[in-house]
Amino acid sequence: MALVYPWSLAALAAVAAVAAWAYFRPGSQLVVVPSLWLWHRAAETAHRDSRRSRRRVSPSWLLLLVGAVAAVLAGAQPVLRSHAPARSVALTLYPSAEIASDAGMADLRGAATALLGRLDASDRVQVLMPVSAGGRPDEQWLSPAQARSAVEFLRPLPVPTGSLSFPPASEQADHVYHIAASLGVPSGGRSTTISLAPQMGPASLDAVAARTADGNEGSSARVDVLVAVANHLKQNWTGRVVLSAASVGADGKVTLRRLWEEPMTIAPQGRSHAVVSSEAAPAFVVTLEDGSPTGAARQAFLARRPRRSLTVALTGRDEPLLRKFIRAHGGLEPAAEAERADVVIANGVAPPANRPALVIAPPHPPAGWQADATENLALAGANADRADPLLRGVDIARVAVRRSQAWTATDLAAQTPVVSWGGKALVLRDEPRGTDQASRRVWIGFDLSADNTNFALSRSLPIFLANAVEFLVGKRPATESYEAVPPERADVAWRAVVAGSTGRPAWPGLYADPAGHLHAVSLAGARTLSARQPDGLDALEQVRRAPLPPSRPVGREVELWWLLAGVAMAAWLAGWALRVK
Repeated sequence: MALVYPWSLAALAAVAAVAAWAYFRPGSQLVVVPSLWLWHRAAETAHRDSRRSRRRVSPSWLLLLVGAVAAVLAGAQPVLRSHAPARSVALTLYPSAEIASDAGMADLRGAATALLGRLDASDRVQVLMPVSAGGRPDEQWLSPAQARSAVEFLRPLPVPTGSLSFPPASEQADHVYHIAASLGVPSGGRSTTISLAPQMGPASLDAVAARTADGNEGSSARVDVLVAVANHLKQNWTGRVVLSAASVGADGKVTLRRLWEEPMTIAPQGRSHAVVSSEAAPAFVVTLEDGSPTGAARQAFLARRPRRSLTVALTGRDEPLLRKFIRAHGGLEPAAEAERADVVIANGVAPPANRPALVIAPPHPPAGWQADATENLALAGANADRADPLLRGVDIARVAVRRSQAWTATDLAAQTPVVSWGGKALVLRDEPRGTDQASRRVWIGFDLSADNTNFALSRSLPIFLANAVEFLVGKRPATESYEAVPPERADVAWRAVVAGSTGRPAWPGLYADPAGHLHAVSLAGARTLSARQPDGLDALEQVRRAPLPPSRPVGREVELWWLLAGVAMAAWLAGWALRVK
């Protein structure tokens, strides 16, 4: 036996002191004597009787003492510990979108129940749920029977397997079992994966997208809708693809109107797509119809959104002029992370490899160029390509630069000089390689701070920076675009109006925000959503062949404080009842 708070036993000294005082304190008696002569004899007799009475141990006194001692022991929280051979395993369950159907969840629960059935009653299990389903890092150890009950309450989530996050398994777990409908879950070592067959129906929407028909600014009368369907069967799939438009009425209700439908036949394990030209609508709903239940991956949604602002990240030296430019530009927003920004302004540092970047006074010249330090340049005599989009509306005739790094080209130079001085480039730009917009670069060979160039004080600087940003982002979409967010990014304030759900993560559907604007939540096109069937054994056979860790002594604890607290309460009540009787 062990005590959680052994220092609480010091209170026993106080209990002993009170008990001793109650036992040894002198008693008092009221005696009536007829005369003063008899008073001395009565006093001696009363003194002997008080000594006898004060040593009398009554049942009430004993009960109160026992209650006090039991209360002190309960405060110390004694724990009875024992050791018995048992296994400690962690069970990670993936109720992902790939099995978000009755059949899929039945397979998941069946595999988990079969695995728990192989354990002994003395084994302990840690059931790990996704964080989005309430999983916590302090999951308690359960018996196999308790774990089976927890599995029965598991509900599917509209999230692909690769997007689910879990609390870590306990370090005391001898083995971790993953039950998932994905081949990407790691297995090996002290981890085993039971692969389930995805239950996404005979076919699913592989991709859904929409854009304005001509892509021009301000023109959104017609919309091209792309629909791609994947066949998961080993035989031909035949069904219908239906495109509907969603609109919000004056009463706030959403109505659906069929715009287009077409039969489609897809070869075994094949993929087919169609492009539909339709009138613009606030939202679109695409549905597969083949007699099968409508699932999370068999219905897709798109909602019209105004063009969002570009995000710009500043890296390197802080320059107030650059921050002021971003704030003053109506279409730019600052970004905290360069990896998620649309454009990066790298001031005095190397640009990231995967983002379009405006590079100012880099520490190293661009590939294929050599740097030569120059001083006191006047760009009035510079060779500038006035037709270049970077110099549209820009006047550099009065620009002077105190310090710069002019670049001389080698045979490998791929950039286009925009501004040169004395045969050496001061401003370069990279054309995108194919469709790789992230390869766009604009290089400036001098610092833009006010103590280095008067270009910083010129009206042409913000025009030049705006031209550079426009060149870096390439072709922008029209004033409107059609988008959908994944389920885990749905706002809690959105209200489901077509399909969808009230809980979070949100199921695919159309949602309305408090202002009445429609938002789409969809899984179509999710790169981590996989319908690939596992090779070889089915789930139950995998469970039967899964290795079990050897049993080892595992400590078990039984808390006794609640029993002692009950004894103390009962003893106190009985003692006081006898005392006042």
